[in-house]
Amino acid sequence: MKRLALAIALILSGLLMADDYQDWLRSQQAASEEQAGDWQNFRSSQDSLFAGFLEQNWVEFELSEGIASPKPDLPEKIPVVDPKPAPELNDAKMMYDIPIRVKTPDEPVNYEQLAYAPPKNCKSFKIDYFGLPVEFCYVDSLPIDLAKPVAEKSIADAWFKLSNTPWEDLVQQLGKHREQLHLNDWGFCRLLHKIGMKLTAGDPDETTIFIWFMLLKSGYDARLGFENDTVYLMVPTDRELLDTRYLTVEGRTYYILDFESTQPQPIKIKTYEGKYPDANNLLNLREGESPLIGSVKQKRAIDFTYDDTTVNMIVEFNPSLVAFYRNHPMDTALSPIAFSPELHRSLTDNFSPLLTGRTRAQAVNIILRFVQSSFTQGTESNRSADEMIRTGIADSRARTRFFIGMIKLLTDYDVIALDYDGYFAAGVLIEGDIQGQKVDYEGNSYTVCDPFYAFSNIGSILPGFEDITPKIETMN
Repeated sequence: MKRLALAIALILSGLLMADDYQDWLRSQQAASEEQAGDWQNFRSSQDSLFAGFLEQNWVEFELSEGIASPKPDLPEKIPVVDPKPAPELNDAKMMYDIPIRVKTPDEPVNYEQLAYAPPKNCKSFKIDYFGLPVEFCYVDSLPIDLAKPVAEKSIADAWFKLSNTPWEDLVQQLGKHREQLHLNDWGFCRLLHKIGMKLTAGDPDETTIFIWFMLLKSGYDARLGFENDTVYLMVPTDRELLDTRYLTVEGRTYYILDFESTQPQPIKIKTYEGKYPDANNLLNLREGESPLIGSVKQKRAIDFTYDDTTVNMIVEFNPSLVAFYRNHPMDTALSPIAFSPELHRSLTDNFSPLLTGRTRAQAVNIILRFVQSSFTQGTESNRSADEMIRTGIADSRARTRFFIGMIKLLTDYDVIALDYDGYFAAGVLIEGDIQGQKVDYEGNSYTVCDPFYAFSNIGSILPGFEDITPKIETMN
């Protein structure tokens, strides 16, 4: 025990000469294994040791630019096809003349019946989690008190103060809320951000430190840095991010993660070289199932024409999901986009009578025409389908994600994403002799569907991209 106390005193006084926290920690673990009780006591002192480590070993790094969003070479004036009927689809051959069967959305979940409630005898606080009141049992403030100007010592002090709060209880509650709210990693981070803003009275730097601390305690790899008196959170993710500066340490890429996007991304940053032990998980940014958030509805009128018939449609969407995915990092993968249950049900209710009795080719063409007609051209960064409906602005990438999402929500057809050097479209597996552009993948022929090329039918691609062989992404 004396040797353990001496080790703690050494690191806290700055006399420890190890270059890497993990190397030193492993050596201490090996030395303590011979003493039955010392290692557990040592682990309980790990946060004190890490606080001492944070007072030193910080290095300034220059951040890398990050991958820029693709900008395809488009003509100055986007051509528009005259909205004409598609006789080759209306005279469908019997081999694919199978009526569509529209999927039925799941019944909405009543969160109030699921909500985890903390014990009544605790001191609790509530946060508004995108329209849902979520209650936690914890102190009403956190003793972070980040001293300014920001420096190694002030961050180390903040870590030490946080580690001496009952953070284990909060981690357990977070796990219960996360499970019942159906939160992916992004949703978990948003939950931490909401709590941090509540407990620090809205201080952005202290909130960032809180998120960093809780991510590490939850097993996620995360890194803190500072520049110009501003604290930044950096995390490794399962995907390459677009338009996001990053830092590579020991072969792992850490991206700047900002939930408010109020600060410009720094060019240089100071951070520690070591790594907190047993915090190795990457942040998984896949959308996953829809989170349980407040069920709020707004409406938008959308008109589109198909076979000389104008369809007037009222589509409902959830602004809470728009807020949930706001500032979600964009990545290089053309992943499915998130639809709220409200938007899913609204689309199903609107399209069921339109698609009933249609052939598969006709059904896909109607969905394609809807997406082509719902958005104007623009570079709005839409993170969710609900945000696209709200803004009415989308480029080829966003429209392709929306179209693929609709195909997956309404049908059971196999669909792939197509990347024509930064211009995007989809391929749908439809049996039959359909004329036009096709893409072969794993022994099947997929019909190209271009959600950006206005009034074009399935089998068409924007002129200028016909001879480009697209990269293919699956949507599983």
